[in-house]
Amino acid sequence: ETGRCIVLADPRLGPLVRRSFPQVEFLEDREDDSADNLPAADVIASYETIWQRLANDKAALIKQFVPLQADPARVRDFRQKYSTGKRLIGICWSSTNTKKDLPGLADWAPMLRSLNATYVSLQYGDVAADVAALRSLSGCDVIYDDTVDSLSDLDTFSAQVAAMDAVATISNTGAHVAGALGVPMVVLLDDKNHLVWPVQGKETAWYPSARLVRREAREWAEVFEEVRQE
Repeated sequence: ETGRCIVLADPRLGPLVRRSFPQVEFLEDREDDSADNLPAADVIASYETIWQRLANDKAALIKQFVPLQADPARVRDFRQKYSTGKRLIGICWSSTNTKKDLPGLADWAPMLRSLNATYVSLQYGDVAADVAALRSLSGCDVIYDDTVDSLSDLDTFSAQVAAMDAVATISNTGAHVAGALGVPMVVLLDDKNHLVWPVQGKETAWYPSARLVRREAREWAEVFEEVRQE
């Protein structure tokens, strides 16, 4: 129990944290002044260690999971904007981490064709060319909303993600935002080490709404069939 809880984090998280946890005090963590905020606290715990105090096993983590709250008005606006009468599935396929073993755009196409859905690009960066290629390869409607910049405005991006019925993604920002919001999602993982995901199994206690699909040396076609089934 504590009478005062301070969250020191990236300024982009401010609106989400304040909306989701109105009882906490949010302070912007900027490189030039973050040290000045530390004396305000009697006890300090980082995100890497606080779980040891609050929940040190899978069941406890899942029980205490509280999803972040996106702006409900923006969520409603995005759903209306993208509405086609089909399920909305957000997709992410790329990462700035060049060490990841990722499927190509052509590998995504059969799965996209197999589901009766409207797809929304949640991929950060300038992806207009990739989206055009996905449309051509799959013959599916893939929405690219250039009014959303996930790199600079996480609150708007979170509302976009929360508007989805489900998300299919590699391990990147989109996966962590969807997981933190509690949106149903499937995460494709290659066979390399991932510090932020469990080493085995299909579940992660950090994001109870997630299902993990591992490559396990398979062809991407087989991996995407499992993603489709999930």
